[in-house]
Amino acid sequence: MTQELSPEERTIVLMHQDVRRLSTAFRNIEIQVLGTDRKIRVNQTRPYLIAENNGMYRRGHDGINVDNLPTGTLWALYWPLRAMRLSLVTAREQSQKGACIDLERASRFDPQRGLYIPMKRKGDIANFLELENNEALDLKFIDDSSVLYVDRGARALPELEPTTPMIVDSEAADRYIRALLGE
Repeated sequence: MTQELSPEERTIVLMHQDVRRLSTAFRNIEIQVLGTDRKIRVNQTRPYLIAENNGMYRRGHDGINVDNLPTGTLWALYWPLRAMRLSLVTAREQSQKGACIDLERASRFDPQRGLYIPMKRKGDIANFLELENNEALDLKFIDDSSVLYVDRGARALPELEPTTPMIVDSEAADRYIRALLGE
């Protein structure tokens, strides 16, 4: 009998999907700032393949860019042309780093009404989650819920050395991803 995946295993399985599958998986996912009631539900995403990630994604800022952030990092990239922060999740295209997902639209949770309220603009996600310009934070599951958490105390740093991947039960991982994608 296959064991259920731990929160850490679910995080790894989700974040190491190809950018196209990850983009689909992020639609309707909830992201919450750990220790607060600031929570969003992602409504619309757009995958950016490696070939499309040139210019500002590759340049980044202060040594942080799409190529050197760990996979699964929520990155508030400042876009000076529009004076806003894009909410990006770093991803892989097949097994290669350098792709990302643009979280284009989301709804914010109103705890008093118990409802999700659509946000009007693309930059509202980073503003609502109180992300700073070029801030990069880890996204992770921490419990059995389907909520991804942003830990303000755990800033993602550029990867300088490759990390050893965790071994996850492939059958359990496949069931988890298929259920998340509605397959």
